[in-house]
Amino acid sequence: MIETEHIVLLSVDPGVRGCGCAFFCDGQLAAAAYVKNYAKAGSGPRECAQVAEAVSNWVWMIPDHLVLEFPTSYGGRASTGNTNALFPLAAIDGAFAALFPNAELTYYLPREWKGNTDADVMIERIKSRLTPEEYVRVELPAKSLEHNVWDGIGVGLAYLGRLAPKKAYARE
Repeated sequence: MIETEHIVLLSVDPGVRGCGCAFFCDGQLAAAAYVKNYAKAGSGPRECAQVAEAVSNWVWMIPDHLVLEFPTSYGGRASTGNTNALFPLAAIDGAFAALFPNAELTYYLPREWKGNTDADVMIERIKSRLTPEEYVRVELPAKSLEHNVWDGIGVGLAYLGRLAPKKAYARE
């Protein structure tokens, strides 16, 4: 676990129409939400910059740590959908790096922070790592978009060392 005192951290699951975002202060979740893009269509450089700008307007302090999920194509049987759709997500991550140039930047590939864990199981694990005080700070969007918020929280918890599977010890 990293030293969390005096850390202002923004963690993001990027998306062109909106991002799952979590804001942590001193290691505690201060807010989490799905931040919508102002742009309703398109996925070019302007739309990527606009969604990053929307997130920067959502935060109330400049983060000194920025934690991002970075897109990747796994190929083979793990490959789903059009890999070209990943390019805008990488551009959004680049826009965040440009918007917060003084923030310490860490990025994780999806497998690096959540492994091969089933999405629903991972969401339950993320929820279980939040205190009741943190949980009430989560603002959830429509059901179909909720996973973005949980991923935004999850990637931040992974960075903070709060997401690792709990160890079970055998009794003697």
